[in-house]
Amino acid sequence: MKRAISLFFLVYSIIGFVASLILHLSLYSGSDLSTSLSRPWIFMHFAIVGGWVGLLILRKFSVVPPATYGQTAESTFLRIGTILFCVSLFFELFNFMYYEERVLRERYPDIIDGQYVMAGYHGSKPLKVTEQEYRQAVIYQARKTSSHWMICHLIPCLLLYDDYRWRRLGKPKLSQGKSDMTKLRHQTQILKYKMAVAGLRQVDEPLKLAHAVRHLGDSYRRAGEVALAEPCYDEALSIYHSREDRNPLDLANAIRGYAILKSQMGDLAESEEQWIEAHNLYKYTNVMSGVAGSAARLALLTHERSKLDQCKEWLSIAVKTADFTDDPEVVQHVNEVRAQLEPSLTS
Repeated sequence: MKRAISLFFLVYSIIGFVASLILHLSLYSGSDLSTSLSRPWIFMHFAIVGGWVGLLILRKFSVVPPATYGQTAESTFLRIGTILFCVSLFFELFNFMYYEERVLRERYPDIIDGQYVMAGYHGSKPLKVTEQEYRQAVIYQARKTSSHWMICHLIPCLLLYDDYRWRRLGKPKLSQGKSDMTKLRHQTQILKYKMAVAGLRQVDEPLKLAHAVRHLGDSYRRAGEVALAEPCYDEALSIYHSREDRNPLDLANAIRGYAILKSQMGDLAESEEQWIEAHNLYKYTNVMSGVAGSAARLALLTHERSKLDQCKEWLSIAVKTADFTDDPEVVQHVNEVRAQLEPSLTS
């Protein structure tokens, strides 16, 4: 129903804009239209309300960004309409200021007691004019006012067009929008670290290279590109293991990402080995959030592999260590793992 209403008022606004434009241009034709303006003048004054009524019914007062639906012909049309609006607004302001200040001088044509006059807006004394001057003033006033009509039809026209397009294509689901934003964020991170890796390959900074390659692997993994992530982790770990001056925490973080990847690939045994190594490194560097987080992961893995005694042990370590960390995400993760595993461990 609202789609039909949107289309009706859209067509109404388009017709109103085109009619206003034709009427405005006809005022520059040189013909004497002063005697035939009264009826269309009154009609056009009332007609501009229609499009705004449609907006009130649809509660549509913002434009959905064209990027929501990709680079389509409709998006291009909307951009052209926006440019047309900017040009029309500039012209309307210029037109108003020119005719109001320079030509009509804050007066309007009128007939008082059978005499042609230019009446004042603020109670000033009317000025007598000839019939020809009166007719010309009517044309000037029509030029000034008809530019208002164009803007007053064009604004709802653009908003209603976007509303109709939005309803016809279907309102984008919030979950889909979040998914698209997540994909965009992943691709941005991938591009960022690919550029960093490319730059570091040109210099002799192996540990910085390993750090960047590990982050690239993390980005690929989060984007679901497992085949591209694994070589990154292999390269990063190879560099770390070959360097005596490595930072143990950097090595632990690289192993952590690799362990998550192996779990995603279904290699639970390898994932468990990697998590144990990462856990020991976090313990060595006294990073309690890493100790608690890795223990929680190991509890899940050993439970999945039916190693219930080890699962209880790892879960106990995770819960106890979580009390000594101020990382809310790790604490939440440990609590979630605890709520998930405890019922099966106590039954």
